[in-house]
Amino acid sequence: MVWGQKISFCLLIILHGLVCNGLLYLKCSTETWECGETVTITCTPTHPLEKISFKDDAVGVILLESDLPTKNELFAEDRKISIEGTEKKVKISIYDVKFSDTKKYILRVTGPAGHYLKNIIINVSGICQPKIISREETQELVCEAETEKNASIVWMDDHRKIYPSAKAKEPEKVTYFKLWSSLTLSDEIKDNVICCSVSYPDGTYKDSCFPRTLETISTLLGSKSPALSIVLLLMSVAFVAALFGYLLKRRNRNIMRAETPEEEENITHPQLVPPSPV
Repeated sequence: MVWGQKISFCLLIILHGLVCNGLLYLKCSTETWECGETVTITCTPTHPLEKISFKDDAVGVILLESDLPTKNELFAEDRKISIEGTEKKVKISIYDVKFSDTKKYILRVTGPAGHYLKNIIINVSGICQPKIISREETQELVCEAETEKNASIVWMDDHRKIYPSAKAKEPEKVTYFKLWSSLTLSDEIKDNVICCSVSYPDGTYKDSCFPRTLETISTLLGSKSPALSIVLLLMSVAFVAALFGYLLKRRNRNIMRAETPEEEENITHPQLVPPSPV
């Protein structure tokens, strides 16, 4: 009888533990995000939460372990991650997502009803915004891009004139494609805005342009166009001087208007003498 009671008691404890662990469940939103977007994942538990843990499964590093409620901003591999958690909801945001973010995270939640592990999978697609880098020592622009599938890079100006690449590398395939191309700067293009366009055969594309102003291209070209830098500098000085003169003139005018009523009040008019009778 005693052994039967002990066995029943042990089974009851085991069953209680299994039931409690099974009560807590976490449902998270999932989708595929375009490169450059902000990933937002919202997880809703079946029972109140007390603690959360967020781990990068690829490197085995726990990025956050905290009691709830919590609001944290983390930086992992130059990526900004925001995690907000309450007993009723956990929200994870990854800003400016890249293909290198295509990985698995593990979210562990704990509450009175037990604990639960949830795999968070980040899926990225599309074309990342091309990045243009200036190299003053070689007087060239370099365009780098990451894409979901193989794509092509085209250099063009703001008039849609196409320029041939000086150098280009074969696309590097990891779990995504890395593209690279360079363009040599010359007097022919110094007055134009230069764009790097990355496109798929179906017409999908993203582009970035450089420079934003003529002054930037003049700096890159250096001694090839010094007159342009001087002209831009003189124009900037003239603009500032004109603006200062206008503001000073307006200030003086306002002062004169403010003083005018007081001067009129101090003026004494001669007495009017009635005309003598004839």
